[in-house]
Amino acid sequence: MAFYLGLDVGGTKTEYVLADDARELARVRGGTIKRMRTDANTATQNLDRALAELAALTGVSMKSITRSCVGAAGITVALVTDWIREAFAERVGGSLILVGDVEIALDAAFFGGPGVLVMAGTGSNVAGRTVGGDLTTAGGWGPALADQGSGSRIGHQALRDTFSLSTKIARPLCFQRFLSCGNSPISTRLSVTPTRSLPPTLHASLLW
Repeated sequence: MAFYLGLDVGGTKTEYVLADDARELARVRGGTIKRMRTDANTATQNLDRALAELAALTGVSMKSITRSCVGAAGITVALVTDWIREAFAERVGGSLILVGDVEIALDAAFFGGPGVLVMAGTGSNVAGRTVGGDLTTAGGWGPALADQGSGSRIGHQALRDTFSLSTKIARPLCFQRFLSCGNSPISTRLSVTPTRSLPPTLHASLLW
């Protein structure tokens, strides 16, 4: 029997689906394995954990997989694609098809037909497929150059606006309390309290 493994690799999470010729066998979710968003050790741990979970749920060895298809954000970046190819060669049997996350999203939404899709997750992209099958995209250049409307862009802009406002001479009292309060969304998320400790923490922990 043939087994097929599909992955949707995003900047925050990765979805895994294992199927045979007739049906879906199991579906799991793990952390990102996109190397632009995490280090090699974390990506490896995330991949190993998800593959082990699939094997435990189905009894199917990953070495018996016939073909895998990985749709990944950042497919134009060698760091991303090289790592995925090497990791799968070591852990998963069969052939590997590596495509962009836009392509698998279009197929999921329009089943190979024409349509336009707007993607806004950790990053953002717009893609369209014509009746003739031609693929056209806008955006998708990553957080440093694009990703308008994405969670990453919105979060970064919110932090920029926050600290821009914090430098004004007449800061509103409520804003001072927001920055200094140990229960504020920013301080809680980053496990810091004093306002001055936030910038170095952000630069050390966030991927820009």
